Amino acid sequence: MLFCCHLVQAAPTITAISPDGSRQFQASSTLSFTASSVTPPAAGPVLVERRDAVGLLTLNRPHVHNAVNADMATAFGAALERFDADPDVRVIVIHGGAAKSFCSGADLKEVAGGITPNARGHEEWGFLGLVKHFVSAPIIAAVNGPAYAGGVELLLACDLVVAASDARFVFTEIEHGLFASMGGTVRLADHVPRKIAFEWLIAPSEIDMSAALAWGLVNRVVPPGEELGAALALADRIAALPPAAVRACKRAFYGAVRGEPVLETQHWLVNDAEWLALRNSPAGQDGPRAFAAGRRAERRRPAESGS
Repeated sequence: MLFCCHLVQAAPTITAISPDGSRQFQASSTLSFTASSVTPPAAGPVLVERRDAVGLLTLNRPHVHNAVNADMATAFGAALERFDADPDVRVIVIHGGAAKSFCSGADLKEVAGGITPNARGHEEWGFLGLVKHFVSAPIIAAVNGPAYAGGVELLLACDLVVAASDARFVFTEIEHGLFASMGGTVRLADHVPRKIAFEWLIAPSEIDMSAALAWGLVNRVVPPGEELGAALALADRIAALPPAAVRACKRAFYGAVRGEPVLETQHWLVNDAEWLALRNSPAGQDGPRAFAAGRRAERRRPAESGS
């Protein structure tokens, strides 16, 4: 069941980006939706705002807990590219906006229909137009609620994470007959010990923020509702520093050459080959279809399923 919410918020005028990333228009930040409606907000899947030297990207599909589809990925990737090319934008912040969840991962109903949650025309940018889209400007995630599957993986693509204390993380892909292919297998072991990382991916359980902070998945944990303010305050601290040095430091830290973190290249090749093989198999296709149909993914033994 979709959550019920009615939010009226006075805030600065914000810019929405059209799904193809080509047009912008102004919109109020007022949102209104109920459990009986699945109508997307009129402003578009991503809201874009400049706050001095900080660029703010707000995920805006609250009716589906910010599940990522191709429209959202296209708009997000285009906005990220523009921010990184703008010398006046020194830091980028991502927020979950009005949704009760920060991000619930890929929109499996679209995946079941054969549509990947990547930016149209820029598949190389990966999930949400972010996870393989290296930018030199630091990215801070302000996590306002639970993150599932790809929603956690996109946090691994962010440089810093500020989370509300009631947020929760779960890598749920295995439950849907898939695996954490959007950064989980490549990056999670860079954040936590390998055996902990593998258990979280292969036998998923809920990660609360005390554990996330202890293991280093997040930088700050703050009371609910304060995550965006805390993230913006951190962004302002970074934005006040020499921008050329900040960007150079990020490229050196990740070993990025011409926009590609080269230390990850071989791992991504293995990851993507396994993902394509699984996704094109009957077992890999059943999970998203089962989700779309409201049933559990098939759990027969591999020998029985022919995979």
